[in-house]
Amino acid sequence: MPRSLLDRVGQIQDESTVWESFSWALDDVDQVIYTYITVMRSSPNIDVHVVPGDGVPIYRQIVRQVSDSVASGRLVPGDRLPSQRELAQRLVVAPLTVKKAYDLLEREGVVESRHGSGTFVAASAGRDEGQARERLDQTVRQLVTQAWVSGFEESDLIALVKVAAARLRNERNESDAAQTTEDKETTT
Repeated sequence: MPRSLLDRVGQIQDESTVWESFSWALDDVDQVIYTYITVMRSSPNIDVHVVPGDGVPIYRQIVRQVSDSVASGRLVPGDRLPSQRELAQRLVVAPLTVKKAYDLLEREGVVESRHGSGTFVAASAGRDEGQARERLDQTVRQLVTQAWVSGFEESDLIALVKVAAARLRNERNESDAAQTTEDKETTT
């Protein structure tokens, strides 16, 4: 119980004071519930970090991390992302940088913006096979080009892809296991 609420309860002297203290207590509870809902509505499963000197534009780092979180199952359709302003403040970057990332994620079908509600992982994230195949084809082409320019053989590239797929599979399995444990704890 908040200390201020305990102090108010200790000051109860008559019936009118009881009602006044009760009203204050309701205000405190409303504030606690509002704060809890606000925090919980913002996705607890996303942890974005940027490295300014990385060579990769910051908005691309955000896009990559959100996309990876969706692919690994840490973020699921319907999860709310932090607001653009909130994420910009947390990362200490310009709000337009986060907007650019969210706009790109929306064009790619990973997230959807709901006017007045925020940005959420799209229900169809990765499910439009035609668009997904086209984006994947572009990405694979860039990857192969970059590998060839860097001197990698095809077998090296395939091995790297298998390692990356295994990592994502493990992350998804860990995420599923954590969710199952959480569900069991909730029902008991």
